[in-house]
Amino acid sequence: MEGIDNKRYLHIGCGNNILPKPFENLDIRKFEGVDHVSQAYPLESFEDNTFDLVYASHILEHYNRDEVGKVLQEWTRVTKVGGRVRISVPSFENAVKIYQKTNKIENIIGPISGGQTYDYEFHYCIFDERSLTMLMNKCGLTAVHRWSYERTSHTDFWDFSQAITCGEHVSLNLEGRKKDNETTEFKDLFQTTKTKIGLTK
Repeated sequence: MEGIDNKRYLHIGCGNNILPKPFENLDIRKFEGVDHVSQAYPLESFEDNTFDLVYASHILEHYNRDEVGKVLQEWTRVTKVGGRVRISVPSFENAVKIYQKTNKIENIIGPISGGQTYDYEFHYCIFDERSLTMLMNKCGLTAVHRWSYERTSHTDFWDFSQAITCGEHVSLNLEGRKKDNETTEFKDLFQTTKTKIGLTK
């Protein structure tokens, strides 16, 4: 179990899954227990190197291909040097396994497309371990590895990082440590064609 004394943790996109201290819960919706009513990007209320841990479960995929690198850089910015960025996203690899087992699109349409029950619940990106590891490395994170929810301080607070469908984990759970020298410019493998030819602002 991770040590939590004298730490500051940020839980991005908490919804109504309020984690106990030292987590500070952030969501764009004002649920009871939310400490910071804010979008997940940009995090204008926080200075550089503020948090020991930044945790976001099933949030990054809600940003489009031209934004995911900037979003992850922002989460890294507010993390202390040596601190951790912990991410859970729908696993494309496991979605394929689930579909091949069941031949039912309804078993994977949620993780791939989002629940679509309110304005922000749409998915724009998919990830596998290779692509997300590369993105995390280029955003200034090192020693990227899989994490197990059973060994975290938030294991008793269920979210989609723990979801299992047809015997397969729904999520890809990776975390990395912030390096001393952040990478601020890089070729984003998620870029769309319009970005590459200069059609975006």
